[in-house]
Amino acid sequence: TDESLTLYGTRIGIRMMRKHYASFVDAEMPEAEQVELRSDLCRADTPEAAHAALDRCADHTCAEWAA
Repeated sequence: TDESLTLYGTRIGIRMMRKHYASFVDAEMPEAEQVELRSDLCRADTPEAAHAALDRCADHTCAEWAA
């Protein structure tokens, strides 16, 4: 996301990344959590919102690896 923001600016950078966000959601998540996270990722309209949603995805993935 940061590279996209640097290259395209905030508004276009976020829009460019939205189409890729859903691929970051781990298929091992419960379905309801996947739907919520994908929705949050695809609706992110600020860098902070995008980072927060991506962090939630990473937190889930790291917790899964530790299990």
